Amino acid sequence: TIYAAGGIYTGTGAAVITVTKSIALYGGWDGATATPPVRDADTYITTLDGEKARRVVYIIGNIGPILEGLRLTNGSVSDNGGGIYSRDAHPLINNCWIYGNVANRTGGGIYLYSPYSSDNATLTNNNIYSNTAHSTGGGISLLYSDYALLEGNSIYSNTSPFQGGGIYLNFSDNVMLTTNRVFSNTMMHSTGGGVCVRYSDDTTLRDNEISHNAGHTGGGIGILGSQDVTLMNNMLLENQATVSVNGAGISVRNSDVRIVHTTIARNAGGDGIYVDESGTVAMTNTILVSHTIGIRVSGGSTATLEGTLWGDGAWTNDTDWGGAGHITTGTVNVRGDPAFVDPAGGDYHLGPGSAAIDAGVDAGVFTDIDGDPRPIGLAPDVGADEFCRKIFLPLVLRKS
Repeated sequence: TIYAAGGIYTGTGAAVITVTKSIALYGGWDGATATPPVRDADTYITTLDGEKARRVVYIIGNIGPILEGLRLTNGSVSDNGGGIYSRDAHPLINNCWIYGNVANRTGGGIYLYSPYSSDNATLTNNNIYSNTAHSTGGGISLLYSDYALLEGNSIYSNTSPFQGGGIYLNFSDNVMLTTNRVFSNTMMHSTGGGVCVRYSDDTTLRDNEISHNAGHTGGGIGILGSQDVTLMNNMLLENQATVSVNGAGISVRNSDVRIVHTTIARNAGGDGIYVDESGTVAMTNTILVSHTIGIRVSGGSTATLEGTLWGDGAWTNDTDWGGAGHITTGTVNVRGDPAFVDPAGGDYHLGPGSAAIDAGVDAGVFTDIDGDPRPIGLAPDVGADEFCRKIFLPLVLRKS
């Protein structure tokens, strides 16, 4: 275990730090010799600075190092992983700030590559922002990184010209993305402004908020050539596509996707969902409102819907569905006001009187995006949020 005191650390070689053993490197140490050591990453800021001349952290080998409480910045490389490059390892990266790094290829902030190990990386509670890749994966890029876990991270303001402005999964199966906020990432010429899932089977995205991302197609999420992908309790809000027929919220191509209890609202520049190239989508309990076309399905593709809130008034889609593909809208279709709490302020939880309350069908989902129980009323609510009815009990004081 190594404790790094507050300060700025630089290097002279190819990386500021090269990790070849299962060490634990903790930032935020106060520098005193107290036992146990005093750590506060916000007060005693520990920065590893690549000075725009080298990678920040290089991890190699079948090892399980821990990086925690560090700030990794100004990494710059001609290949992959400006902030962190990890090969054949299964690191735990927790509570780090990874920002302002550049990769000429993929993984501006983080690049994980582990073709020979099924036990992969864990990224929790990190801030990954303002990184740039000149190919794919502006914030994070995973290649052959099965069973990775990304939980509780904020991934924002990253850029790449091609797939995955925020997160890029490529040939990485059984990856779990949960409780992350992925917002304001940009990808210019391909798919997945926020998240791109490419040839990555059995991927699960659960309890995430994916908003204000922009992409050529799939402004929020782009899914390519991936089977058994599950989206559950996610909010896809105000993302944008620059090509009008290719999914401002979600683009699905040649993939099999299940979408359950998801809120898809106000994604601009195209369809809420676009299904193409023999794609198959099954949707249950979805809020799909305020788009040019709610869902568009091309010829040879299929979408099966049940328990959909299409919106009303200001939340109406110009057209609810379209395309030459096969669409089954199911028996439960609700048209009404979703009554979001404060959409102008970014709060898309359900308010009192929402048409989504108790309007869904049983999909076997027992919590919502906030971890609240589902259902609370007579039936599950439609969308990612389950409306909580607050009961205020009188306070009774007993005088003894």
